[in-house]
Parts: sequence; C-alpha cells; structure tokens
Amino acid sequence: MIALIVCFYPEKKISLIQNFWMQLRVIVFILALIVLMPMFGGQSAVGLKPTEPIFIIVLIVSVFQLRMQYKRAKQQVAREKEIEEQLKKTKK
Repeated sequence: MIALIVCFYPEKKISLIQNFWMQLRVIVFILALIVLMPMFGGQSAVGLKPTEPIFIIVLIVSVFQLRMQYKRAKQQVAREKEIEEQLKKTKK
C-alpha cells in the first residue's frame, strides 16, 4: 500500500487531465490485482471477488465518475486554449 501511495503521489499541483490519468492508472492497477491474484492462488481476506454485486456496482460508479472528470478536464483545456487565443488577439 505504501508503494502504491509513493508511486502515484504527485510532487506538485497537477491539472485536471493529469489527475484523471493518474486516477485511471490507480483504478486499473487495483482492478488488475483483484482479478489476477486469485488466478495465481491468492485469496482475499475480506472476500472481495470480481463476481460480487457490490464490486460491479463500485466499478460502474468509478467508470461514471472518471467519465465526468474527463469531460470536466476537456472543458478546462478548451477554456485555457480560448483564453490563450484571446490574449494573443489582444496583444496584436
């Protein structure tokens, strides 16, 4: 767990799009562990399995949240580009 925090802890303030990609990597990493560990003989101490309904609900909520965050990040990038273009026009 500590290695996961160290690997994904940002050293500086990051943008929304960078935050989105970081969260996506963490979620994929955790999902891969949950799916792959039982294949190699691992057993969950709390009984978490990919076939459990609560796991599927959490997965759907995570995907929905990531989708909303991605849209918000794209809007921020578009606003920043628009502001940059307006500044270029005013300098001319």
